[in-house]
Amino acid sequence: MFKNVFRDFDEFAEFVRGIEGRFMLTGRCATDWWVQGSQANRVSVQELQIGGCATFAGTGEPGRIALGVPMTDARLMRIDTTDLREDSFILMQGDQPFMFTGIGTTRWAGITLPFEHPCLDLCTLEVLAAGRSVRTRTQLGRLEYLRRLVNRMLSGDPAVRIATAAAAASLEEELSLAIAQVLEFSCVDKETKGRRKRAHHAGAVARCLDFIYAVGAETLYVEDLARIAHVSQRTLRTLFQEHFGVPPMRLVKAKRLWDVRSALLHRLPGEGVMQIGEKFGVWDFSAFAREYRAVFSELPCETLPLNERGSGRGASLPWLIYAAKTLRAQARRTI
Repeated sequence: MFKNVFRDFDEFAEFVRGIEGRFMLTGRCATDWWVQGSQANRVSVQELQIGGCATFAGTGEPGRIALGVPMTDARLMRIDTTDLREDSFILMQGDQPFMFTGIGTTRWAGITLPFEHPCLDLCTLEVLAAGRSVRTRTQLGRLEYLRRLVNRMLSGDPAVRIATAAAAASLEEELSLAIAQVLEFSCVDKETKGRRKRAHHAGAVARCLDFIYAVGAETLYVEDLARIAHVSQRTLRTLFQEHFGVPPMRLVKAKRLWDVRSALLHRLPGEGVMQIGEKFGVWDFSAFAREYRAVFSELPCETLPLNERGSGRGASLPWLIYAAKTLRAQARRTI
């Protein structure tokens, strides 16, 4: 078993199996972001902690089936703008697009296995795929048993040993049976009404994200975004709240933090925090420093260029690209 703690959200996303995408922090970090996991032959199990209010945009992993099981209060999580229930989980079949929004610290169990695994019933998967959403529900007791199995597997108890082929095979059998039962008793939330409206809204938000990414350091206002989206400002605020858990300008503010960090990491000789911050519209440097430290665990003045740090990576915010791509894919699938 392993456990890795992360300070870089992109590295965190790349380490998580079963998904391809990016996270964006939308509030202060409450605690660590970490991933721990283990393997039982063809079944991979990870538990991940998202250490603050955040949103994710991306897809499942091509060629694999991935179950995402909430390990903390599901009511604090939202998938594709819809709140989860205590009997909810998500099922990603290949590269299905989806969006996650979480309030506060949340934890998930991610279970991935190949399409050809014998525990997967193709007829059941086809029915679930027809629902056009990764959000799924099942019998609560089946889901709770799978949670207990994952908790025991990743507990770190010295009595839990998966060191031999026989032990791994036995654990895989138990996990496979639990997964099969969760899927067998699952159902899809009915979504026949409003599909075209949701597709229109997803496309509108995607246009906004493309615009936010394209304008760079220019100052943005809600009216600019509403004009690009072809919706009212009130509707725009509602859509951003549904998709990302925050209003549009909060998201723009979060982008600014990443833009300033990227500029600091690649700053020219003689450039300081204030000169760079002013380029991106920062006017209250005290408040900005607090927000920056809450996200990156260091003050802006402590961020050094790559050639001075010796290692590191830029922060160009690929989340915007992932989010826009995810929403466009959802719009196409919904129509």
